[in-house]
Amino acid sequence: MPSAPEKQYYLELTRQTLRAARVSANKVEFLRECALEQKPLVEEVLGGLAAGAAWRAVTAVTPASAFWHVSSSDEANKHRGGEAVRQFVSGLPHGLAAPLEFVHCQVEDGAALATKGSTRWIAGVTSADALLDAAAALKERGIESTRLESATLGRVGAVASGLRWAGRGRTLVWDLAAERSHLFLITSRGVDAVVTCPVGFEAIFAAVQAALGLKFKGAAARLFYNETYDFTEAGPKVAAEIAPALKASVSGLLSGGPLELTCTGTLSYQSWLVRETAAAAGLGVWQPDVAAWLKSASLQIEPALTVSAESLGVLHLASHQGREWHPAWMRAGAAEPKVAAAAEAVTVAQPVALAEKTVVAPKQQAAPAVVVKSAVPAKAEPALATAAVTRTDPAPVALNGSGPRGRGPVDLQPPPTRSSKAEVKAGGAVVKAGPTNGGGGRGVSSVNVSAAMAAPAPIPAGKKPRSYGMFVGVGAALVAAVVAGKFYLDAQESKRLAELEKAQAALLAQSAHTRTQEIEQRAKEEAARILREAEAAREAAVALARKQAAEQTRQQITAEIEAERIANSPGILIVTTSPSGAQVSIDGGAPQLTPLSLDDLKPGLHSVEISMPGYATVTRTADIKGTQTTDLGLIALDRLTGTVVVASTPEGVEFTMRKAGELFGGVERSGRTPARFDDVMPGDYLFTFTRPGWEPRSETITVTKQGSVQASAEFKSGAISITSTPSGATVRQNGVAIGKTPLTLAEIRPQEVSYELSLEGWDPVRVSGVVVAGEQLKLEGRLLSVDRIATSSEIAAAPQAIETPSLDLAGSFTNDKVTVSFVVTRDGSLKEITVSGTNDRSLARRCIDAVSRWKFKPAVGHDGRPINVRVSVPIIFNSN
Repeated sequence: MPSAPEKQYYLELTRQTLRAARVSANKVEFLRECALEQKPLVEEVLGGLAAGAAWRAVTAVTPASAFWHVSSSDEANKHRGGEAVRQFVSGLPHGLAAPLEFVHCQVEDGAALATKGSTRWIAGVTSADALLDAAAALKERGIESTRLESATLGRVGAVASGLRWAGRGRTLVWDLAAERSHLFLITSRGVDAVVTCPVGFEAIFAAVQAALGLKFKGAAARLFYNETYDFTEAGPKVAAEIAPALKASVSGLLSGGPLELTCTGTLSYQSWLVRETAAAAGLGVWQPDVAAWLKSASLQIEPALTVSAESLGVLHLASHQGREWHPAWMRAGAAEPKVAAAAEAVTVAQPVALAEKTVVAPKQQAAPAVVVKSAVPAKAEPALATAAVTRTDPAPVALNGSGPRGRGPVDLQPPPTRSSKAEVKAGGAVVKAGPTNGGGGRGVSSVNVSAAMAAPAPIPAGKKPRSYGMFVGVGAALVAAVVAGKFYLDAQESKRLAELEKAQAALLAQSAHTRTQEIEQRAKEEAARILREAEAAREAAVALARKQAAEQTRQQITAEIEAERIANSPGILIVTTSPSGAQVSIDGGAPQLTPLSLDDLKPGLHSVEISMPGYATVTRTADIKGTQTTDLGLIALDRLTGTVVVASTPEGVEFTMRKAGELFGGVERSGRTPARFDDVMPGDYLFTFTRPGWEPRSETITVTKQGSVQASAEFKSGAISITSTPSGATVRQNGVAIGKTPLTLAEIRPQEVSYELSLEGWDPVRVSGVVVAGEQLKLEGRLLSVDRIATSSEIAAAPQAIETPSLDLAGSFTNDKVTVSFVVTRDGSLKEITVSGTNDRSLARRCIDAVSRWKFKPAVGHDGRPINVRVSVPIIFNSN
């Protein structure tokens, strides 16, 4: 049963943010981000990353302060190899305190520096303290790092990889610091340049403070990293404050074509900062094809995870790109690390150890000896010898340096030593100086005196001596006896001392004789040993000389055989070009594409021809040596072509490109706007833009070598607004209904237009006008009811009577005049017949009955349609 795939952990720690990813079998199953100031969220992210398991992570960090430099071609030629680059960068005006940490790689692919060639490089430098602070942030959270890379170069590598896979584009990576930031210009060729920018977090926080009217900058910083705060309104104000300085920093980079912007040190929900700042500075926003990027990086994503452009830096750590864009931080003099694939980095047995701050303790000095003399006073009587006691206890030595990371002072207290016993003779008294007592006191342990003076007994009070002379004699006798005893004792003591000295001399003589015999015996044994060792050494030297002679002969024969083998063995040739994909022909053979590595070339000189459409052909001579690698270095091809950018308003317009003066020549390029061609040969070209319903547009441009020119056309349209009274009328154009009023029509080319408005129960009306480019034509139609009575101004032709039967008014009437009024309708019938001018109801009724039998041809309006018209007819009655 197969074992479960090992999980790998990756962390990106910038100055303000943390990103974490967990990968298993090239599948990203965990991806989170948070601001470092949100400590509960940091713990949640790290806890979710580990899921309770023991783990170590490949880590990329951004120290608080750093300095970046991209080499010129001359610098790249002069300074090759890691140590040479570090020594050169150390001398630049970076303003960082030693000791320093470095990171460096090639600008094209992020690979380790080669000691030969002319490939340009990029190097970053920071103080060891700044890197230690970043590492301490990891240690404080219990994170054990197996490898320490640069988060800045990780994002640069992610962008460079995306541009290389896309094959085009120019992107600025804005590496935010507290005050002095760096801007990296990235193209499909790698890192082209790096410039400093005065806009950092402090400037951004100040802009947020001003835009929101906050009292403290700290509050602005907290709101900046607050995921729930909406910067829709304040974002443009913040960008307006910082964009001018950013644009001034990149002014020298704008001539190479459009620039896009991306940012380090921010989170996905802060994309508004890049979007608004880029817009204010006239830049675009880098929006990579994430799916293509992940595919090229051999990574898969859990469906529930969301990958943004900001998270590609930590995913770059997990990408299996071998040596590309994975340099590690190191000190000057350190061995160049071997860069492993990201998936293998977590299996390192020991974590990467950062050098901690070292405190050098002062050299410990031996404490001076303290001599203490006996306190016994000297007297006229036989003196006691003064014993000298030497105390060898060294004084305590305190190492008052600070250990790494604020450790306290270290006290070194050697244990006290005790002096050995000493015995001193002087004037018949023996003074024994013993060891110091437990309390540290010193003194004489005992004093032995050989003779002492006896004092006379006192005479009792109240008694008189029997005889003064007797007492004098007795005293004299006693004195004489004492003196004689003293002389006797001194003589005895002198005799004893003489015998003791004689015995000691004999003992010393015997001891010296025995010692001499021992020395002589050891000398003989040493001489014999030296003789034996000399003989053995001579025999070993002879054997070694014979062995060395045989080995030398064998090496000479082997070297001759190896030299002959090498001379006849093929060598290796490496050819790389910028851009890649050029054709390489060796000695006129079949072309092959760069990057190229051949391992079967015979030793000797070979002709190398490099060609690519649109670029000048390059010829090199390669001196191939057996079994050795010959690298021609990066060959930058000289582009002979120019760049043409095709645009239109609006986009999506078809175009063709022909050589100027050849109207009927073949079309060299065609397509829809927008488009870009980087391989156009110099010359004059005619661009024709066509859009259905519009007149074609033409423009002639001139393409120069390595230049960039734009061909564009503008199809400005107008708009129409159609309204009616009443609304809801159907709008027809050329008999085709296109909508109901009110109606707005957009994207109308400039022309004269006419529309008919119709509504059931109302007379149709026609509206017309002229559409002007960039303007809106307003058309308004006023519909008239079909039941209305037309006014005289609306009548083009009056109604005509067809049948008017005579009035049957038999009877006797007086002279009278009446007026009959009626409406001639659209169909010629009559309605609303009234009679005025008489009070005779019978007469009025008979008039109405007679007129109702009349027939008319209806009146016609100016539009040719029949209309309702009121007609008044006077009738005169005469009794005669």
